[in-house]
Amino acid sequence: MNEDMLSIIVLTYKHGKFLYETLDSVLSQDYPRIQLVIAEDGAKDFDADAVRSYVTTHARSNLVDCKILHPNTNSGTVKNLNKGLKEAQGGYIKIIAGDDTFSSANIASNQVAYLKANLDKMLVVGSIVECNANMVPTVNDNQSYEMIEKVMNGSRNQMLRYFCRSNSSFVATQAICFRKEFFTKYGTYDERFKLIEDLPMAVRIISEDIPFGYQNSPCVNHRGSVGVSTSSNPFEASKVPYYQDLLSYYDLILEPVKNAVGKTFVDMRRALIAFRIEYSQIKQENGSGINRAGLIVKNIAPITYYAFSKFGRFLNYIKH
Repeated sequence: MNEDMLSIIVLTYKHGKFLYETLDSVLSQDYPRIQLVIAEDGAKDFDADAVRSYVTTHARSNLVDCKILHPNTNSGTVKNLNKGLKEAQGGYIKIIAGDDTFSSANIASNQVAYLKANLDKMLVVGSIVECNANMVPTVNDNQSYEMIEKVMNGSRNQMLRYFCRSNSSFVATQAICFRKEFFTKYGTYDERFKLIEDLPMAVRIISEDIPFGYQNSPCVNHRGSVGVSTSSNPFEASKVPYYQDLLSYYDLILEPVKNAVGKTFVDMRRALIAFRIEYSQIKQENGSGINRAGLIVKNIAPITYYAFSKFGRFLNYIKH
């Protein structure tokens, strides 16, 4: 391991042209020693030679190593990420999706400097800039620094409740810089999940009181309305695997801490996810309107609970 080197892991699967935007933002980082690990998750049309050529052409002197992982089969986000972590040789590690970009050229330098100055912290988190599909920033009212500062100074349960109920971007993987020893001491991402990597990890960090810091500065530009989880149709068939992962998240991760998060919240949200899965399957099988209506009536409690907490999204149920 090179203690002063930073390993940046780019997670990609069918990201196409977006990947080159991500690579540009990685290669523009001013940190003096960077290892780039591109973890592609088995897309048949991925051109590893073209990507390597692009990196070679655009790299600066601070890029000391580049590895491209391109297996024959798709294993899912979590296993793909863990494969990337095995190749990381730096003393510090950052992770970014292949359709996101770093917010500025000094993000990595600032986060590593923070960790060097705060030896008790295992990781540092920055803020996320939510963007549309064209990478134009959109309004994000979930990341009030005053609120985050209050939460950081509060109890573990207050922090856990805030993350689960108000701001799931509070401890987001793509906004973190880790010490490599974090993964040696606390383990890698939870492979009981296929698509959801950041939620279980964030709950682990908070619930186990792993020391981390927060920097009130934009860290990553997150491209919305692109991934399967961002579709406006809550009953799209392609979302079922994502919902199944979410169901496991509620069962395996939040159930043990639901007294801290809120028992009603956990129970109602879990029921809503189960409803979405069943409704999507009925719709996919061209089930009758009577069957759909009956399912809605059966799940009126979680639907109503969700409607009051997320009224805007509730309109999607009317549309679909």
